[in-house]
Amino acid sequence: MTEKQLHIILVGCQKGDRKCQAKLFEAYLPYIGGICKVYLYNRSYTNDVIQDSFLSIFANIGKSFDPSKGPFKAWVRKIAINHCLKRNQKNRKTIIEELDEVNVKNMKMNPDVFYKLSEEELVKVVRSIPESYREVFTLYAIEGYSHKEIADLLSISVEVSRKKLSKARAWLKQKFVTNGNEKKSIGNKRLF
Repeated sequence: MTEKQLHIILVGCQKGDRKCQAKLFEAYLPYIGGICKVYLYNRSYTNDVIQDSFLSIFANIGKSFDPSKGPFKAWVRKIAINHCLKRNQKNRKTIIEELDEVNVKNMKMNPDVFYKLSEEELVKVVRSIPESYREVFTLYAIEGYSHKEIADLLSISVEVSRKKLSKARAWLKQKFVTNGNEKKSIGNKRLF
């Protein structure tokens, strides 16, 4: 979709045009679904989060989206992540059941293999991080949020955010790095 096409669709969505909303939904459904795969602990809520995200997008597209502050895709991403985090907080007690599906221990990976993983395999590894550290790790290492932003999103202190990131890194290092001297990163953020 070109910038011009997106602009036309966004203007239509601001006016409540159902055809434009359908086009936007079709174009961004896979994107939001991918965000849900990473952030939701219990995938059975994926459709609910997708629906809530699109309802927020359509309700706020004329109010809070400002193209001068960043691209539309980044705005959509923030909305979807926030809905995932809200759903996770609502269902904290049932989060662990998803982790049973991930059996990373049997993958017998070395660090070289770890960094050549497919997107699906990488999602499994991230999902295998203990729940209490995973949100902070994902927001910091993958999404590029600062500790201040993470603290605001999760209603924790900056210090707690830093500690959780440190624990997630230590956990990953213990599980996947055989040589303690190796330093790896995701994007521009150091993993270990």
